[in-house]
Amino acid sequence: MASVTDSARVKEVVEETVEPYDKQLHVLVNNAGITRDGLAMRMSDEDWNAVISTNLTGTHNFCKAGIRYLRKANGAIVNISSISGLVGTLVRPTIAPQKAG
Repeated sequence: MASVTDSARVKEVVEETVEPYDKQLHVLVNNAGITRDGLAMRMSDEDWNAVISTNLTGTHNFCKAGIRYLRKANGAIVNISSISGLVGTLVRPTIAPQKAG
């Protein structure tokens, strides 16, 4: 188990995972994500950083740790997101742009 925000632990998890499979990784699925609902003007730095660290940095950490093993196996990366990434809402500033007003 690992937090996707912990790059050192993510690297360990990937290495532990590929070890029994001739150091090959055929697919990497990034599916971790969180939200912190609230108006942008009221969102704390802590909440903002938690969302960005999980949703963006976590994806980067796993891609970075897995890419050499994926290349060896001619594997693929699947990044999962939600509809909220396309349709903005007033109370989710960390997901999509807000309309003023």
